[in-house]
Amino acid sequence: MRLPVYTVLVGPCVHESLKLRRLVQMATRQALMADGTRQRLGAVCFRGNSILGVGHNGPHGPVGLVVDTLTAAGFRGDDMLHTSVGHAEVHTVNNAGAASVEGSTILVVRIPANYDPEEPEYRKSHPCRMCTEFMRALKVKAYFYTDGRGNLRKTTLAQRR
Repeated sequence: MRLPVYTVLVGPCVHESLKLRRLVQMATRQALMADGTRQRLGAVCFRGNSILGVGHNGPHGPVGLVVDTLTAAGFRGDDMLHTSVGHAEVHTVNNAGAASVEGSTILVVRIPANYDPEEPEYRKSHPCRMCTEFMRALKVKAYFYTDGRGNLRKTTLAQRR
């Protein structure tokens, strides 16, 4: 697979840029395993140089994990629990083990269903509201996402008070 060309909009460190490039490659491999007909997302959860978990979007997700986490964080109602339990972030956290993701970072890429590894194309992959609150409740530190313009952006997840 050819490495994608993109600009890392965080930090000037070459080591970090190379590390992020490898993480994007891992997340892309995960996205290629997704069965989405419109979009495929892949994610990697990491802390420092350790990979905690990987995942991709799919039709079935760990509903109990999402409901229990968001309920414990004080959310009520089904508005947060639409079909998001199949999202890449949820599968990645489930594969990592929800208890181990505190202080970690999640990187997500979104590719079109007709992705061509020879001409990589990434689409905007910012987290939905449910995934943002889910990651915040688990104390995930930051989130990297592709912005659809060849850039990798970082969002720090401020904790609720």
